[in-house]
Amino acid sequence: MHHLAIFASGNGSNARKILEYFEHHPSIRVGAIVTNNPQAGVIRHAQEFGVPLLLIDKSMLHQKGLVAQLLKDRAIDWVILAGFLLLIPPDLVEAYPDRMLNIHPALLPKYGGKGMYGMHVHQAVKDAGESAVHEVDPAKAKNSEETIRVLDLYQTREKIQTRKLPGFFRNLRRWTWFPMLGAFFLIPWFNLDGRQLVWFDLPSRKFYVFNITFWPQDFMLLAWALIICAFALFTVTVLVGRVWCGFSCPQTVWTMLFMSLEDKFEGDRNQRIKLDKAPWTFNKVRRRGGKWLSWVALAFLTGVTFVGYFNPIRELIPSLFTFSAHPAAAFWTLLFSVMTFMNAGFLREQVCMYMCPYARFQSVMFDHDTLVVSYDEARGEPRGARKKGQDHHAEGKGDCVDCSLCV
Repeated sequence: MHHLAIFASGNGSNARKILEYFEHHPSIRVGAIVTNNPQAGVIRHAQEFGVPLLLIDKSMLHQKGLVAQLLKDRAIDWVILAGFLLLIPPDLVEAYPDRMLNIHPALLPKYGGKGMYGMHVHQAVKDAGESAVHEVDPAKAKNSEETIRVLDLYQTREKIQTRKLPGFFRNLRRWTWFPMLGAFFLIPWFNLDGRQLVWFDLPSRKFYVFNITFWPQDFMLLAWALIICAFALFTVTVLVGRVWCGFSCPQTVWTMLFMSLEDKFEGDRNQRIKLDKAPWTFNKVRRRGGKWLSWVALAFLTGVTFVGYFNPIRELIPSLFTFSAHPAAAFWTLLFSVMTFMNAGFLREQVCMYMCPYARFQSVMFDHDTLVVSYDEARGEPRGARKKGQDHHAEGKGDCVDCSLCV
């Protein structure tokens, strides 16, 4: 009798299929479900099929020999990785040589690009004669580049230092920001007929937009406007992909503003990396302190401008500096300032990965004709350096120069 241990961190759809398939098998049985997530859906499958559950954390997993011994105690012969979101340590791989399988390992960038979404990825893998089940090689696991590593949803953010690159679309993105930022910051300062040009007067239940006054009973118009905007966004996503995220999303725009200030105070990418590693000297305090002060100023300007749409900004700013502002106005100004400072200064891509709801369902709007920015293997491979003016195609090389700038 062979006993399997299934490692999973999520809902465990693959784990359930394995449980169903081997439930009445004469010589193979699932002997344990291993998970690092106490809220994982795979736990329900283990309970339903009466399979012993082993709940571990990252420290237990990386305590040499511990998990391997726990599996040996349960007479486990094979380890199946079915969506386990932690790094598998080499000692565990070595404990199960030629007896550890990884279901559905990463298929990118080889099976990415235009039209590669949903079942199309699976079909492409099948048509290529490749398997979505790979055997884990202990020899490769000793090499840090070959160790099984997948995204840990709870891992600490690794700071990304970006390069400042020129290009038509980079410039186009910057130019699209100016009218949006100008409108956001300047509109509250214009008056019309003795009142603010755009003013959402909540206490009076009046909403002034230019020369039109909306009342609560007009919210049906707002609902229709939001529906139209939503469908317009969906249409744009289907046609040109993640253009909203790259060009117009407030998180992207404010992150880029903060990064431009960071570049002014701390220098380019290489200088910022050196500054991170440098000890705390006067120079580092001056540069980092100047960056943070500029971030605070921009975050406060953002917060006070947003609140200025609900509380006349010409009255709000003096009242804040004289400590006579209404507590609610002061609270919301402080809240939006702090959130802007944290989101654009420190969280950045974490907001997109974990907090943005649009990122969760965006991919379902992709089809064969959606523009997707990804690596074209057919054009790029085989990659490699080449001399200027050299005919790389004649030497059998692709267009990728392997500069690592895109990863």
